[in-house]
Formats: sequence, structure tokens, C-alpha cells
Amino acid sequence: MKTTKLILLLLFGLLLSPLVEAQTNSSDPHVVCFGSTEPYRVDYTENAGAGTTGSTYAWSILTAGFTGSIATNQGPGASSNAISINWGTTPAGTYVLQVIETNGGCPGTPMQLNVQIVPLPTINAGSNVAICAGSPTTLTATGAATYAWSPATALSAVTGASVTATPASTITYTVTGTDANGCVSTDDVTVTVNPVPTISVSTAAACAPDLLTYSVSVTVSAGTVTSTAGTVLNTTGNIWSISNIPTGTNITATVTSASCPATLPILSPNCPCPVVAAPVFVANASYCTGSSIPSISVTVPGGVAVDWYDAATAGNLLVSASNSYTPSGPGTYYAEARNLVNGCLSLTRTAVTVTQNPLPTISISNGPTCSVDLLTYSVEVTVSAGTVTSTSGTVVNTTGNIWTISNVSTGTNITLTVTSAPCSATLAVTSPNCACPLITPPVFVANAAYCIGSPIPTISVTVPAGIAVDWYDAASAGTLLASNTTSYTPTGPGTFYAIAREISTGCLSATRTAVIVTQNPLPSISAGLDEIICVGNNVVLTATGGLSYSWSPSTGLSSSTGSPVTASPVSTQAYVVSGTDGNGCVNTATVTVTVNPVPTTSPIFHD
Repeated sequence: MKTTKLILLLLFGLLLSPLVEAQTNSSDPHVVCFGSTEPYRVDYTENAGAGTTGSTYAWSILTAGFTGSIATNQGPGASSNAISINWGTTPAGTYVLQVIETNGGCPGTPMQLNVQIVPLPTINAGSNVAICAGSPTTLTATGAATYAWSPATALSAVTGASVTATPASTITYTVTGTDANGCVSTDDVTVTVNPVPTISVSTAAACAPDLLTYSVSVTVSAGTVTSTAGTVLNTTGNIWSISNIPTGTNITATVTSASCPATLPILSPNCPCPVVAAPVFVANASYCTGSSIPSISVTVPGGVAVDWYDAATAGNLLVSASNSYTPSGPGTYYAEARNLVNGCLSLTRTAVTVTQNPLPTISISNGPTCSVDLLTYSVEVTVSAGTVTSTSGTVVNTTGNIWTISNVSTGTNITLTVTSAPCSATLAVTSPNCACPLITPPVFVANAAYCIGSPIPTISVTVPAGIAVDWYDAASAGTLLASNTTSYTPTGPGTFYAIAREISTGCLSATRTAVIVTQNPLPSISAGLDEIICVGNNVVLTATGGLSYSWSPSTGLSSSTGSPVTASPVSTQAYVVSGTDGNGCVNTATVTVTVNPVPTTSPIFHD
């Protein structure tokens, strides 16, 4: 009967009542959500849904890990055909649910169903967000297939993954996400609404004393103030000052409280310069070429500095903050007044002129010339303009710009001055040598040389008539070696100096004439080592150390000159070779050739 009931249920399930239709889903596996409670039944059409009369039903989970509980939904006893399973914290996975029906003490075939527990979706509504009042924010949920949001306050929609929230005050939204298995989970997101601060001008923009910057004060409801320019300072409470703002720069002040900003545009005030009087002229200046350039100056009242320029407008700044200026040359220089507090300038610059006056020139046009008696001298000069004076002598304006200075004592140097107001120039004149006429030094004839051991040659010079020659051992000063002679025989080698002396006046030549006497060393002549030969033989003798050689005696020699030579003496002989070097110096060397007799050997004797 049990089998028949099951077959009828399977074949005609679609024709059953709605209550029976609810039990026709026997798909395997049965997918359930983690933590859910699900009903399970068998034989539901039997006995008005109470199962087969007389049957008991034993339900069990065959798979390890089940942590839930099984409860009877209806029917008699604990072994009802209908149960409810609270899966509780049973981990996700597949579990085998089994029921065994027993009737009349006879167990039927176990019926099994695979139950697949799937995890709940992990819904993420995003991080909590803070917004400024009146500003929207987008809330985005992830982790499910469909979403529902609550409450609906200030939301653009209550379904969908993304919604726009514009709450007026802080609120927490809950999003419920359902995945493809129908499993549901939730997450919360809080939107904190921060008020927008207020900002207003409390003290109007005012120029600084230097007119270069300005300042302004603002009052805010809360928060911190920043500015696009200037220095911001929290003066007290909610009052902030903004200073050091460049004049002419408009700024925007921003107050930020809890990340909510409010801005306030502030215009720069007009900060014009006051009138600054031009520097007061003192005097122009002039100087002579070659003299120090004078300083120029102006006067200004206290609190005002003077800057100097090379042009009436613009130009180059020459010196700053000085009432006086020393220029580098002539020209017109311009002083400009500058207010030390605000840097404001005078409308015009004061001109001061520096003039360079040329120096007169003076040059020697003739002389200086000795007088006939050599006791005085004179000189003639030419000037560009002006009057000439002298530290000594008689000054006469000969004609035009030509002046003569005469009667100056010989040996006295003078300084001439030409003055062409307001400048003057000087010229130093050195006295000429008026004591003696120019004497020509002796004329060199020739240097001399000799060999050691030979006589020292005489040296000589030539001079004109009326001139004597004195000999010295130095180019100046030194020891007098010989007097009144054009020739001199020294006692050894060296350089000897002849000076010309005018016999009538004793005047000397300005320089001495040098004549060199050189002592040449004798050559080092060698005839070689002594030799030993036998009677009838010969030997080659070689001399060194000279350029030419002569041998004596010539007995037994192949030649009496030159080197080498062949010696064939019949008896022992000493030969002397004389060698001459490039300077003509001669030295000698001796070599002895010993001649040994040839022995006479007796006949051989024998018994």
C-alpha cells in the first residue's frame, strides 16, 4: 500500500489540492540558506496529512557536522511524518537527511534527501561617509543580486545597488541583499551630515604702512581658515586675521569645519604712494684728468633715502640708500628720493653734473743742452696751454707755447710745471752729463791663448791719438794692472779690461773693452804599454790623446810620424812620441820595446 501511495503521489501530484502541491518539490539537492529553518514531510496526503496510520517516522542527519535541531511540526509522537529542521550554525555543505518509516514493527526502505546549505551573502553597504549639509552622496552595496534600502528618508530610490542620499541630518541606512539562492543578509551604513560653516569680514581690508601689503580679519562660525595669499593667524576664538597680502592681489578666504568648506572673496584695497619730494641739489663738481673724482651729494628729510642712477628715468642703479656718491667718471648723475617706510619714490630725480677738466701737456722740444763751460744747461719745452714754472733756472716764454729754461746748474735735476687753470701738469728733467765728452772705448784686437808651460802672450787694443789705455782686472772698479799702454802681458790666464782715457781731460770711456787670455792644458798622450819581441820580429805601436804624432828616434820604425807605426828594432829601444792637440799644445809619452835574443838549441844527443 505504501508503494502504491508513492506512485500515485508522483503520477498525479499536479492534480492534487494546493496543500498537497506544496509538498511536491522533491528536487535533490534541496538548497537552503545558512541558519534557516525548513519544513520536511513524507506521506503528507495520508490520514489528512498525519502520515500513514500506524506508522512511525525516524528522522536523522547522516552527515557529520550537523549542529541544528529537529522538531516535530504535527502528528502524534516525536516521530511525525512532518518535521521542522533549524539548521542553526551547521556549516555550509551538503548533508543527507534520512527518514525511516516503521509500521507494524517493520521498517520501510530509508528515504534520503541531499540538503545543500549555502552561506548567506556578504552584503557590504560601503564605509560610513560624512557629507556637508545640502551635498549628496552615493551609497553602493555589493554582495547580492537584489537590494532593498530602508528607511526611505532622503533616498533617490529604495531598491538597486546604488542610491543617492541627501539627508538633512545624520542617519543610518540598512540595505537588505538577496542572492541567487534567495538567501538574505543586511549591512548598515551611516551618513554623517556636517554643517557648512559661515565666514564673513569682521575688519575691512587695510593697507600696511609700507603700502606693499594689506591685511583683513574674518569671523567664522567654526573651523580653520586658509587663504590663497598672505599669512593666516587665529587671533582669538572664531576671529582670524590674514596679513602680508601683496597689494593688488585679490584673495579667497576659505573656512573648513569637519571637511566642509565655505569661501569668501576679498578684494585688495587701493594703496597709493604719498608725494615724496625730490632730493635737494647741493652743487655740481669738477676735477682734473688724473685727479681723484670728487663725491657729489644731495639732501633729503629724515625717513627718506637716496638712490643714485645714471639716467633721469629708468637707467642703472649706481648706489642705494646714500646721500652722497663718488662716480667713476664725468657725467650727469641722478638722485631719487625713496620713503624708507613704504618705498615710495619722488616723481622726479635731481641731476648733479661732474665735469672732467683736461690737463695741459708739456714736452721737451729741445735739449737738455750743456753750456760751453759745462757748468750749466738749458732745455726747451712746448706746452698745449698755460704758464711754465721751474724748480731751478731762468724761465722765459720764447714764443707762443714754447718756453726756455736756462742757467740750470749741471747735475741739478728740475721739475717743470705748466698751469692752465684749474689744472696743471709736471715734467721731470734730468740734468745732462756736462763733465766729459763721450769717449769711445778701446777697439778690441784679439783674444789670446797659450799652452801650459809656454810663455804668456801679450794682448792689445787700439785707440785714436790723444787717448791713453789703462788695464784693469774687472769690468768696473777692480785693480789697475797697467797704465798708458795699448798692450799688456798678463801673469796668467783670465779676462782683462782696457779703458780709454782722454789724456787732456782724464775723461773715461763709459765701458771697458774685455780681452780674454786662455790657458790650454797639455794633451794626455799615451804610447801604449812596453812591448817585448824576439830578434827579427816587429810590433805595432799606437799613440793616443792627440791629433798628430811624431816619433823619435826613427830607428827601426816604419814611419816617424802618425799612429800607429811598426817598430822592428834589433835591440832594446825606448821610443818617445810627441802628440799635438787641437789647441797646438804638445806632450810626450815613452814606450820601450825590449828585444830578446833567439835561443840556440844544441843537437840531440843519444847513446
